[in-house]
Parts: sequence; structure tokens; C-alpha cells
Amino acid sequence: MHQVYETSKNLAAQVSHDLRSPLAALKALSNERDGLSNDQLALLNAAINRLNSIAQQLNSLAYNQESSSLELHDLQIQSDSEIVVLDDDEAIHLMWKARLGSYVRKGLIKELVHFSSVQDFRHWFIQSENGTARRTYLIDFELDSTASSTESGLDVIQSLSLSENAVLVTSRSDDPGVIERCQSLGVKLLSKGESARIPIEVR
Repeated sequence: MHQVYETSKNLAAQVSHDLRSPLAALKALSNERDGLSNDQLALLNAAINRLNSIAQQLNSLAYNQESSSLELHDLQIQSDSEIVVLDDDEAIHLMWKARLGSYVRKGLIKELVHFSSVQDFRHWFIQSENGTARRTYLIDFELDSTASSTESGLDVIQSLSLSENAVLVTSRSDDPGVIERCQSLGVKLLSKGESARIPIEVR
């Protein structure tokens, strides 16, 4: 019985994780209203809300825990800074481009830099002033499992001493193990489900 329960929890966690990235992309798309009628937009938003509700229920089933106090309620970014995204999901990169691209075009954010692999990210980091520039790092927890490296996003943050400027963007923001390690490292959490709608402030 215990094995069945654990299998169910793991399945719920995986399905919840798999829903988060397309949900974030759909939410970003819903903000681009051009070409959509009011009825189409209402239908899209209803579908997004339903999928989000399912993902939240699965997350609760998987981890049976309230949202962490580490979770961000707004994303504050220093002006003229670089935003660096490390995520193996292309949909998340597209979502951040949609959300932050206008700040780059207006000159409020210096640059938006994207990486899908830890190896490329590390090489860039070492070559680019060893991280001395003003930056905010938006890093996924579960990185490419097909790569030779098995590092998590928190492993990367810890090894490069990025805790002060990093946000862990993950569908596992309710996972007790992730929460405990974020607390230990002092890393803020952002649920992938909230990433497409969290208020952004550039100051």
C-alpha cells in the first residue's frame, strides 16, 4: 500500500511539473490579445484557469504542503541589469521573452540571456567577468536529465555562489526537500505556474 501511495505521489508531481511549462506559455499568449475576439479570449482564459487548478491540486496531492514563505509575490529587477534564464524548456524561454522583451527594448533591462544547458551556462559565466555584472538569474530546478550532468538548479546556484541574485523557477515550489534547501541557501522561489503573471517591477 505504501509503495502504491508513493507511486501516486510521484506521478502527481511529474504530471504537475509537465503542465507548468505549457501553462506559462499559454498565459503569456493570453496577454497578446491581438487577433483574438472577446469570446476566444474568454475561452482561452477559462482553459488556462482550469489547467492551473488541476496542476495546483496535483501539486497538493504530491507534497501535501502549503506554499512556502520563500515564494515571490513580485519580481523586482534592478534597472540596467542582465536577466539570465537557465531552463531546458523552450516554452519557458519564450514566456520570459514575451514578458521581459519590452523592458529590453525600452532600455530598462540591459540584456536577456538564455541557456538550455548547464555546460553552456557555466562556460559563459566563467568568461563573462566571472559574474561580477549586475544580474538576476532565473534558474529551473529540474534541468536536462538526458545530459551527462545530473546537477539541479540549486546545485548550480550553490556551486557558483549565486544565491543572492538567483530565483529558482520551478513547478516543485511545494516540495519539502526543495523548500528546505532553498531556506538553507537563501534562494527565493517562483512557481512556474505563476511566472507568466507575477508582477514585474524594474527599479
